[in-house]
Amino acid sequence: MKKLAFVVVSFLLVTGFALAAELTDPVMITSIGQSADLTIAKAMFKKAGVDTTQMVVEKLATSSKVPDSGGTVVLVVGASNKGLGEARISADSEIARAKSIIAAAHKNGSTVVLCHIGGKERRGEQSDAICKAVADEADFFLVKKDGDTDGLFAGIAKKNDKTYAGFDKITEGIKAIKNAYSAATPDAGK
Repeated sequence: MKKLAFVVVSFLLVTGFALAAELTDPVMITSIGQSADLTIAKAMFKKAGVDTTQMVVEKLATSSKVPDSGGTVVLVVGASNKGLGEARISADSEIARAKSIIAAAHKNGSTVVLCHIGGKERRGEQSDAICKAVADEADFFLVKKDGDTDGLFAGIAKKNDKTYAGFDKITEGIKAIKNAYSAATPDAGK
């Protein structure tokens, strides 16, 4: 199993947090809140060189898609009223789905990654309820800084002694993933 170690680059570090979280293939990515950010997250991991044959990306993935043993589960959080309406689901049902996925991930030894890349546009009462439900159980936080100006994610990560990687630009997030993947898998990208 290839290791995808998140070596947190200095521009991503937040003082006082754990220095790194280790992620492994296979990778499951799903949206919790049905925002279009799922597409961006998929592109980030793909551009970083993650083996797409080891990646499952589904808008409404259930706990049955969690890797059987180990691996990484990426939950892209942030509510979209349009996305929730099109899927005909509520924020409460998304929270229930997230909790089911997280329980299966922890049971199977998978690392749970909270990915919030929608910035301040993916915050607000409905989004925050979803974000908090996932954040309380996340092992790793990959967060665009303009979506954490109030320190919600950073605070929960610090309280739970989990890795928090904040970045300003999506390209910085991609670079961090790519560097970590290349460091863990020397032949990646050749």
